[in-house]
Amino acid sequence: MRSLLASISIAFLASTLGSAALAGAPDPSSLRPQEYEIVAWSADSEQFLVKVKDANAGTLFQVRDTKTTDIVKKGTKPLVFPSPSIDDEPKLIKKLIKQNAMEQPIVDGATHPKKSDIMLVTAQKADKFLIMGLRGDKASKYDSIDVIKDKAGKIAKVNQKQLVWDADGKNFILVYHVKLEGSDTPFEGDFIAAYKFKAYKVKGGDEGGGDE
Repeated sequence: MRSLLASISIAFLASTLGSAALAGAPDPSSLRPQEYEIVAWSADSEQFLVKVKDANAGTLFQVRDTKTTDIVKKGTKPLVFPSPSIDDEPKLIKKLIKQNAMEQPIVDGATHPKKSDIMLVTAQKADKFLIMGLRGDKASKYDSIDVIKDKAGKIAKVNQKQLVWDADGKNFILVYHVKLEGSDTPFEGDFIAAYKFKAYKVKGGDEGGGDE
């Protein structure tokens, strides 16, 4: 199975996007390095709980909006919770899940929770980070993300860190790690991309879960 995925990915990448302008990529100098780990969903999948490691602020937990990935506010107060210590973290997570109604577990991995023949995989192609839909021996581009680069044009290296679904496969979140070793604006940290799954974007997968 692994060799099949590799051959599909290589063939697909060779025939798709070349170098493109990075109009949608953020300026590296404006970025704050953070690490992310998705913990849980709300029952309706409209929000999610994420663990954040910040070089300055330490370890935090945040409730974020699935549609925008912005931090959710209760009134004027952002739903951000500092973690007291590693030892107390499991207890804090349990408390936050109950307190913020984040009781839907994540489904980790590439395979769609309801349609085992549909998978999502990722790979970098020059200045694009591609999300590809696989079904059988067919591959199709699901989305592409602009990759940051420095002022000299050096492109960052990107790797998938975490891909999670909600229970019904109607939403998924991708956490990806970016490392830019440029001399003027070096950067290393994670990004979050959240999606409402569109089964029609996967070739042969238009009868799967998610919105048609």
